[in-house]
Amino acid sequence: MKRFILLLIISWGTFFPQGFQPPVPGNISSDYGPRNLGGIYDWHRGIDYGSPMWTSVEAVEGGNIGEINYQPGSRGGGWYIRVNGDSAHWTYMHLFYDEANNNPISSDNRYEARMARLEDPTGQNNPEDRYIFIFWINRNNNHAEKILSLRGGWWVRARPGDPGYDPNNPYIFDQNGQRILTQGSVVDREIVGPSGASGAAVGHPHLHVGAHRDYRYDINPLYYINHPQPVYTLSILHPPAGAILYHRSNAPEAEQLNERIRVNINSTNGLDLDRGFVYFFNPGETRVFDETHRFAQILFGGPPPNRPFPLPYPQRIINDGEDYRGSFIRSGIDPQGNTPGNDDFYFIGGLSEGGLQFNTKINQAGTGTARIHSEARFSDGPKDMVIRAHSIRWNFQDYYFDTEEQVSIDNFKPYVTRVRIEQAFKQRSVVKYEAHWPQTPVSNTDLGELIIDTDDYCKVGIGLTFTIEFSEEMQITTLPTLQVQMTDGPLKNLI
Repeated sequence: MKRFILLLIISWGTFFPQGFQPPVPGNISSDYGPRNLGGIYDWHRGIDYGSPMWTSVEAVEGGNIGEINYQPGSRGGGWYIRVNGDSAHWTYMHLFYDEANNNPISSDNRYEARMARLEDPTGQNNPEDRYIFIFWINRNNNHAEKILSLRGGWWVRARPGDPGYDPNNPYIFDQNGQRILTQGSVVDREIVGPSGASGAAVGHPHLHVGAHRDYRYDINPLYYINHPQPVYTLSILHPPAGAILYHRSNAPEAEQLNERIRVNINSTNGLDLDRGFVYFFNPGETRVFDETHRFAQILFGGPPPNRPFPLPYPQRIINDGEDYRGSFIRSGIDPQGNTPGNDDFYFIGGLSEGGLQFNTKINQAGTGTARIHSEARFSDGPKDMVIRAHSIRWNFQDYYFDTEEQVSIDNFKPYVTRVRIEQAFKQRSVVKYEAHWPQTPVSNTDLGELIIDTDDYCKVGIGLTFTIEFSEEMQITTLPTLQVQMTDGPLKNLI
């Protein structure tokens, strides 16, 4: 069976929902989703740009400032600012560099972060101490272009040790020498700070951009931000073409190798991939890629709540003791290599008892494991198995790439339960040989020893009738009888 890639390109303006420009120039060094850094699994909840220190960071979307803060620790963001836009809440991390108890200043003295005393000019509110970002016109004379803060419209106290401090008027001034008011919002493309090397990024300057809605789950920022179109490859690692997918009776889920589907999906620099699906079609059937034919799915990040696809929204997942969001099914992710941005992964689709594996026994309602063959969601027989991966950059229904194989489904692995050989004798049938296996196999890999009930000589020239019974989980089937002519001799030596 040939495998192929289908890549459908659609014009940018037709389907891409926003097309915001990147916050900094340069390439993405690590994408959203699964990655393996130094042999440690990590779920990256944003995208990284390999921007040099002090690169001006522009808001991809304007909005109110939701937070300015410093978060230390190996998983901390260092200095960061959050802007709550209409499309998403945007967080820009690793700004400045690691100086939580001091005030980091850019090499050109243009940008500065500090904890400052804010005072309400109307006197209606008590003073507050908050982190602020200062954009200096001339730091030596205490003149600033703007000051970003969670609170807008407040004066900012200068510090006695700063250049240009005036004890008679101890505030930061604007270009006209008036007390400057803090700014609580920004517009599209407005500078919100400098890229740096703070938090977990010490020694590795880059900008981290995250997107979310009300902290409910993460959104892949590439859903909105313009980026180069990557090139995809998609290969099926298991099963091989012509394989039979079936469930092994009495075997634990960990040993259900013939239920598994594993796919390697790779995109240049790990960009843009968002969801993968498994579909089954009968040969020659008109292919409609809908819920009826879709068996399994895996999602990486999702659109905001006002988007109808996918349903349900990406769910909470748990990894390494911490909660992450953005993946409907995390099982099967196996990032390859430790290079940032190399986010290839394996995909194991579907739900099964005791784990997250592909299982042909899922019932038609999709709510659990089918008890018998007739309840299984997909009928037995040959199937065209199509793996379809979607890009988040384009309309979900129209931009995708496929690969497929022909396989067969046997919802419950059949096994022989009884063999009987009979021969006619004086108008009656005489059992010459009978063997059966115990109802409950002694192990998961062995049906146990045959129990032989009859072993007798057959008469030459008289036909034999073979009856073979096999089981498929509560369904007993008898094959059509087979007539053969036997030579003289012990039957047991011929079986």
